[in-house]
Amino acid sequence: MKLQSIGKGLREASPIMIGYLPVAMAFGAAAQTVGLTFFQAMAISTLIFAGASQFLLLSTLASGASLFIVVIICTAINLRHLLYGPMLMDILPKSAGFRRLYSFYLTDEVFATLRGSRDQGEKDNDSCRLITVFVCAWGTWLIGTAIGCLTGNIMSTHAPELAEAAGFALPALFLTLCWLNKVQRVLPAMTVAGITAGVLTYNGHASLGIFAGIIIGFLVLKLSKGVRYAFFRR
Repeated sequence: MKLQSIGKGLREASPIMIGYLPVAMAFGAAAQTVGLTFFQAMAISTLIFAGASQFLLLSTLASGASLFIVVIICTAINLRHLLYGPMLMDILPKSAGFRRLYSFYLTDEVFATLRGSRDQGEKDNDSCRLITVFVCAWGTWLIGTAIGCLTGNIMSTHAPELAEAAGFALPALFLTLCWLNKVQRVLPAMTVAGITAGVLTYNGHASLGIFAGIIIGFLVLKLSKGVRYAFFRR
């Protein structure tokens, strides 16, 4: 049973692993560029594991901002996770320890993957499967960071187009996971949320766009449920 759960977790984690590797490599190379050591970059990926926020961390450190400002900015951009967590509570084991573990490994892509499996009827509270997804995502990020640190600026020097494209790997992966896991009832909410976030991001308000997209998408989803309920009740 455990081997079957691990295999299921590996299948679910494989798209995340493919997307994380080039982005983590780009982070490792960027960390070397701003003067961080191999161990400092690995410590950031090990203890923070926040994807795009780690690049923000590098840019704020490079700009000379104080550590307090860096912490505030990175915390603010990750507040969206407070909205992610409750949406998956029904598929997580009841153990408080496991839920704390889950809160550390929660990323946009992990959320999209588990949310998709939940919508497809996966509600077995299989901790072995979930831990496999978590560890594979985190482990791939660490491996990618290490490779990026060790190769230094080779990618940016000899393959600048590849280095630039790697920065879009995370949003592309998230969009792909959302689309593959789409169901008819959430399409209107997804569309409205995407348009809202896209418009605000285009106008230079990416963080606001994320929050606004989540909240407006949630409201549209709830409103559409209410309309369907009223219609069928008649």
